[in-house]
Amino acid sequence: MNEQQYFFDIFEEIWPKSSNGLETIDLKDELEKFECSSINDALNLHDGNQTKAAKSLKLGRTCLIAKMKKYDLL
Repeated sequence: MNEQQYFFDIFEEIWPKSSNGLETIDLKDELEKFECSSINDALNLHDGNQTKAAKSLKLGRTCLIAKMKKYDLL
């Protein structure tokens, strides 16, 4: 198996194709997972300090808090 096929196989496991051959990715869901994960990582990195976490994410603190409420992270 060549390197390209190896990566295609991995991507197919992560994002399976539908019966018509088109990839089925719920972009909104994927973006929300990424955003939630990024917020958790920033908060962990800064020991729960919301101001520092927001700054590292290039967000305002109130925007970060709104996103935390949206994702039930408070």
